[in-house]
Parts: sequence; structure tokens; C-alpha cells
Amino acid sequence: MRAALAGADAASGGTIAGEKPTVDAARAARQSLAADGYTGTVSIVDGEVLVNTSTLVKCHFLSLIGINTLSAHGDSSARLAGR
Repeated sequence: MRAALAGADAASGGTIAGEKPTVDAARAARQSLAADGYTGTVSIVDGEVLVNTSTLVKCHFLSLIGINTLSAHGDSSARLAGR
């Protein structure tokens, strides 16, 4: 998922410098989620950006048998690694 990678990318400069730029990583991941139209949670745990999302998807053909929406969930992670 792009949100986890966006968070890791945002933190990469500070991580290489030996800092812990978790605020930048979390902010970038949340912005990426919002830009893609998703809601979810972002957390930084032990140098890893964790992203959890969920959404409802409208069903067109399944609505013929009474199923109008389906829920979808996704999880993603990216490690903040220095050089």
C-alpha cells in the first residue's frame, strides 16, 4: 500500500541521519490515505509504519440478490531503515 511507503519515504532522511522522524512518517502516511480516498489508522511501532484501512464497496450485480455493499480491509507495513 502506498501509504506505508509514503510514511517510510518521508522519514528516510532523518532515519539515515540517526534521528527518529516518526511524526513525519505518520503524517505522510495519513496524507496518502486521504489523497487516495481511504480512512484508516497509522501507527509507528519499533521502526515500522503500520497502516490499517477499511472501506465499503458498492455492489452492482450482487444487489440483484440483496447484497448492496461489501466491506474490504487492508493492512500494510514498511520498515524505517537507515543506511
